[in-house]
Amino acid sequence: MPAFGGPAALLSNPVAVAVAVALLLGYLALLTAALSLVFVPVQTYLRYHALLVLGDTESDFDLIPELRRDVRETG
Repeated sequence: MPAFGGPAALLSNPVAVAVAVALLLGYLALLTAALSLVFVPVQTYLRYHALLVLGDTESDFDLIPELRRDVRETG
């Protein structure tokens, strides 16, 4: 005999379905927040690095000369 009457019994209970949906939405919200904490800094680093390389290879395309100057003065 399946626990709690099986999937059919759980799906026929509106409270159980509402709790499951709330838990799923909460999980997705936490997953999105956790992934953004990882991917946003990495993506930002990669874009700034690409801009620095572009400015080093072609001065006409240098979009961040102030940042380049600051990095070279402190480094």
